[in-house]
Amino acid sequence: MTPAAFDYVRAETLDHALALKAEHGDDASVMAGGQSLVPLLAMRLARPEVVIDIGHLDELAQQREAGGTVTLGALTRHRALERDPALTGMVPLLSAAARYVAYPSVRNRGTLGGAVALGDPAAEYPAVLVALDAAVCLASTKGARDVPAQDFFIGAMETAVADDEIVTGIRVPSHGPRDRFGFYEIAERKGDYALAGAAVALHLSAAPAVRAVLFGIADTPLVVPLSSDVLGSTEAPRAAATQARQAAQDAGAAPLKAHLAAVAMERAVLGCTAREDATA
Repeated sequence: MTPAAFDYVRAETLDHALALKAEHGDDASVMAGGQSLVPLLAMRLARPEVVIDIGHLDELAQQREAGGTVTLGALTRHRALERDPALTGMVPLLSAAARYVAYPSVRNRGTLGGAVALGDPAAEYPAVLVALDAAVCLASTKGARDVPAQDFFIGAMETAVADDEIVTGIRVPSHGPRDRFGFYEIAERKGDYALAGAAVALHLSAAPAVRAVLFGIADTPLVVPLSSDVLGSTEAPRAAATQARQAAQDAGAAPLKAHLAAVAMERAVLGCTAREDATA
């Protein structure tokens, strides 16, 4: 199937892109790497009147760490998150998740901002951002705002982006030397969307805290209540699996989904404890 007709505009600057989005509102779609939007256009699941191309704006492709926060531009490529040593050191959980995103050809062109803006409940990044207590940076001609990831994903393929806004980046709290992270995904084939997955951030550098999140289970990332005390025991992976199964069941997941959620959470927690043991 071919896309419905639309006008294509290559934005010259971010301000130009924001002006176009303000002018066209919901009738305009923003394209970065095109790996999410182009298939939707081809299947006519998206029928914008205007496509605004921001894929070449260098100002959205920068990354920096300052003041206890890592800021990643929306045009950060999956491949960079997966392989760039500087980024893998700054955001190890995002790096672990990036390895599971689709296929190399998609990772070479696809962007962090595009994947986040799509809000697919089976995708990796939404759960990771919630686990990291990250925020999504939005901008419009009216100004900029940061939305906590927990509040950003509000339904399947539904986010807090307003009609005149564009995702410009992600802010992630910097991690300490003793913090640990775990990620695990179950899919029918490598590169397919997840049947279930789990992301875990275990903070030990300051006050102990843990954030564990499932994806592929509900319409939004599903937070699983785990205690940092529990994660200090040898029974941590099994206890986390039990909690994940219960959370999935409470969210209405079918028995198979709930079982896969438990397996994914157990493996993700094992990843955390393995790294903790190795550096003890």
